[in-house]
Amino acid sequence: MSLRLRLNYLGKSEVVDDVDFTGLRENLRSRIQAMLNSYGPLISANARALLRQRMLHPEKSTGRLGRSIRFRVTPSRLVVYAGAPYGGFVEEGTRFMSGKHMVEESVAGYRMEIQRELNRIVEESIKETIRG
Repeated sequence: MSLRLRLNYLGKSEVVDDVDFTGLRENLRSRIQAMLNSYGPLISANARALLRQRMLHPEKSTGRLGRSIRFRVTPSRLVVYAGAPYGGFVEEGTRFMSGKHMVEESVAGYRMEIQRELNRIVEESIKETIRG
């Protein structure tokens, strides 16, 4: 993919610049995935810490839920989850107990930082491509 910039004036059309964006998509994808892979352990660890803080009876905990908090990176997203079969009930709550929201709040805590980093990556990748 390329971008051709034309300047039209006084009835004349002139090519001002021709920028080739070949490779931009792959460059962006690999840099974004690396960034998401770096945030996965931070968010997971934060979710485990929030879980420990919010336990009603920590002395009865086996630690299974905390150990099951993991992450995976797909081509377009970072997924943080509690893999224990009852993880969703603890996260969201039930009609008998309120949710702990450890994963949700952990992700929310990093959202702005990830957005700033994403903006920086996109800007740098475009600049590198234009400089060629």
